[in-house]
Amino acid sequence: MEKVIVERIDSGSDSSSKEKTYICEICQRSFSRLHRLQSHIKSHRKGRVTKNKVSTASVELKSEQEIKTEEPVYDNSDPIIKNGKPESRSRKTACVCDVCNKTFSSRCFLVRHYLIHTKEKPHVCEYCGKGFAQKGNLNVHYQTHTDLKEFGCYVCGKHFAQMGALKVHLLIHSQVMPYVCSVCSKGFTNKCFLERHHRIHTGEKPHVCTICNKGFAQLGNLNVHYQTHSKEKTYECKLCGKGFSRESYLEKHYNTHLKADSDDIS
Repeated sequence: MEKVIVERIDSGSDSSSKEKTYICEICQRSFSRLHRLQSHIKSHRKGRVTKNKVSTASVELKSEQEIKTEEPVYDNSDPIIKNGKPESRSRKTACVCDVCNKTFSSRCFLVRHYLIHTKEKPHVCEYCGKGFAQKGNLNVHYQTHTDLKEFGCYVCGKHFAQMGALKVHLLIHSQVMPYVCSVCSKGFTNKCFLERHHRIHTGEKPHVCTICNKGFAQLGNLNVHYQTHSKEKTYECKLCGKGFSRESYLEKHYNTHLKADSDDIS
C-alpha cells in the first residue's frame, strides 16, 4: 500500500505562537489539525494516512499563494479569542468538504457526502451484493427482492420482504388504527391509506387520463383504464374471434355466448 507522508511545519519563526500546519504532500493543501488532514487524504484515494507515520521535520513555510487554507473549526482544545476576550463556543463553523468546498451543518452529513467523491458504497445488499452509498437507497432496493419474503406474521402466516411492512400489517390484527377518517370514523394503519380513502368523501380525482381526460381517485384505476385505449387485443374469443384488451372483458363476453345458448335451448 502506498504511504502518504505528512509534513508538520511551524507557522513562523516565533516559537511562542505554538501553531502548527500540516501539509498534504499530494496537493500541498494545509490544515491546522492533523485529523482534518487525515480526512482530506482519503479524498485522493491513492494512499492512506497511517498512525505513527507523521514526519515532524521542519521545512520552510509556503507562501499564501501556494497554500490553500481551510476555514477554522473550533473545538474544546483551543480558546476562541475575539477582540481580546473569550468568545462563546455555541457558534461552530460549518463543516466544509475538502474536495468541492460544499458546507454542511453537521459532520455526520459531511462524512456521508464524502462518499460521492470516494465512490465508496458501504451499504451492501445481502441478497445480490449490490452496493449503495446511502442506507436509505439500500432499503428501497430491498423492495426489488419481492420474492424474498422472510418476515412472517405469527397470526395469519403472511410473509413480507421487509420488517417495516410486517409491523404495519400487524396493526391490522391488533386493531390499532391510528389514522381515523373525520367523516365516517373508519380507521387505517397508514396515513397514505387514510388520504386515499378520504377522496371517496371529497370526490377528488387527481389521476387524470392524458388521452380522454377521465379522472380517477386511485392511480391503480387509471392504469387499468389506460388499457382500454390500447390497440392491442391480446384476449380473443375462441367462439367468435372478437378481441379484448383485458381478460376480464373476455370473460364477460363469454357470458353473452352462454346466455345465447341457454335461450336457444329454452
